[in-house]
Amino acid sequence: MGIAEVDRDGRFVSVNEARCKLTGHSREELIGLHFGHATDSESLEKDLDLFRRQVAGELDTYTTDSKFQRRDGSRGWARVTSTAVRDAAGAFLYAVRVIEDITERRQADKRQKLLIDELNHRVKNTLATVQSLAWQAARPGVPPQVAQERFQERLLALSRTHNLLNETHWEGAALKTILETELGPYATAAGRVRLDGPEVHLDARPAVVLGMAVHELTTNAVKHGALAVASGRVQVGWKIDNRGGEAVLAIDWCELDGPTLAAQPSLGFGSRLLRQTITRELAGQLDIRFEREGVCCTIAVPLGSTGQQAA
Repeated sequence: MGIAEVDRDGRFVSVNEARCKLTGHSREELIGLHFGHATDSESLEKDLDLFRRQVAGELDTYTTDSKFQRRDGSRGWARVTSTAVRDAAGAFLYAVRVIEDITERRQADKRQKLLIDELNHRVKNTLATVQSLAWQAARPGVPPQVAQERFQERLLALSRTHNLLNETHWEGAALKTILETELGPYATAAGRVRLDGPEVHLDARPAVVLGMAVHELTTNAVKHGALAVASGRVQVGWKIDNRGGEAVLAIDWCELDGPTLAAQPSLGFGSRLLRQTITRELAGQLDIRFEREGVCCTIAVPLGSTGQQAA
């Protein structure tokens, strides 16, 4: 806890080591400086007004939060409590300023607000997704038991991705972790599931959407594709492309040595859901090809200037 004494002009007459560390100055550098030497102009204006009233005898104690700049150029937040020391007649002698570094607390509050805002947004989108899943699962011609199983499977896929995001307080998830979560249970033999690509961190929105997309591809592979037979394999590769100055995540899903397709299959709800989520939610592109040995799918998702980076 930083402690400093200032005269009626606001200049330091004594400071402890914690106050020196707060801004990165030595005791010799601080003595004689005004207490607002490192304070942001907007924060300082409020502090100066309160200090003038304190010197004038209107306030004995006040507390204010101030944004400040350290000697190395980094910024932080401090909570300052200033208490006046007066003589027997009530005249101002000096003020004792107790300074608490609240930078981490402010950052935590900011993260919490972002989390709440993102949660509200995601809940609305998730409910809309669940509504669509329920409507499609219960469409005419689908037996109730089949509809229930499909609906539960997709809800579990949403839940798995949400669990990954909860581990990072909804700050995002790694693409490889999402793939491993869905495909890991089927990697029963060496080479059966191969994942190859750089480290890519996804924000919450693309993480949820791509989590659903990977689930649809995995489910299809398990029921009808390469993962439905012992010899089948799934290879997933990804990279970051630079397309016209914009970063684009390119994912290639390919199934090998699966059951031979006798005819081109018709698109089911899973395929339609896959296309809708990629194109509408992420403004991306999707190309599904039904090769003889299994499905091959290419997904391209723009990340933008503030998007994810590959290490």
